Amino acid sequence: MCLSVKKIFATSFIISLMTVSNDLSAQSTLNLRTEIRAPDKWEMIWDIATEDHKVVSIYMEHYRENGYRELQKEYALYCKCSDVWLEMSQSRDLPPSAAYIPLKLNYISKPCTEAEHLFDEMSLFSENVADHITELRNLFGRSVRFTEFLYDLRVFVRLIENHDVSLLVESTDYDGQIDHMIQYGETLYSISMKYKVTVSEIQNANGMGTSIEIKAGQKLRIPNK
Repeated sequence: MCLSVKKIFATSFIISLMTVSNDLSAQSTLNLRTEIRAPDKWEMIWDIATEDHKVVSIYMEHYRENGYRELQKEYALYCKCSDVWLEMSQSRDLPPSAAYIPLKLNYISKPCTEAEHLFDEMSLFSENVADHITELRNLFGRSVRFTEFLYDLRVFVRLIENHDVSLLVESTDYDGQIDHMIQYGETLYSISMKYKVTVSEIQNANGMGTSIEIKAGQKLRIPNK
């Protein structure tokens, strides 16, 4: 079981702070954690910068598809490096949400310790909203699709922090498939590394033959082992 945080707060407190929590609670099939962490200072900044609730709903719906299988898969990947990333975050006095950023920057295909330079850069982040978002965009490395990255990060962190995903991850049989929405700059190889499958397995699951052509915004079926 992967524990994403050590400091916890009452459920009623988190729901009163986050409007997104109310939406998730009303529509989710996942169990709320009995004790969950309140939004940290970075999440409050992301909440301000992602104020379009229609877009938030789109990303929540993406994670609700297929019985939350995409959320389960990403959570399982995060757990492989969570201890290392949490330690790096805590040693630099960063908020807990910082530990999720390497996952969303696709560092899961690399040794966990290779994300250390990200935490060094994040230790210099400002708490001013505009400056923080600019610094996070610089860490992201490109202006294209940064907004999508930020909305996805906000929704993913709150889903994980509000709901007990670990039990679903542990009970999933992994015989089915999941959907992956291709992000700008991704290749079939980088996606195969992320999910620990081969390029040919992805090609076969999507009827691609030997083609390696993909585009941002396209969905791929990923064999779920």
